[in-house]
Amino acid sequence: MRATRPSNVGWTPTLTFKVTRGRTLDADVDVWVALAVDAPGSVAGATLAELREEIEAVKHFCLGLPKSEYVGVQLLFKLSG
Repeated sequence: MRATRPSNVGWTPTLTFKVTRGRTLDADVDVWVALAVDAPGSVAGATLAELREEIEAVKHFCLGLPKSEYVGVQLLFKLSG
């Protein structure tokens, strides 16, 4: 959901990422890939912990919000098999 500035007090900006496994083209290595939904941005990490760190680093930028504002994160996993 794209963050906007609604008038209701209890609203929390939330950024949703679709998460899947992918393979790098240059090193042929499996990685976790997260694509932001309804916002610009994508990140990748070798582990889920690394992916989460990358998401934390870009979430405010993706929504155009200051770092001082809380931004929730929702991860939607799409795994084959």
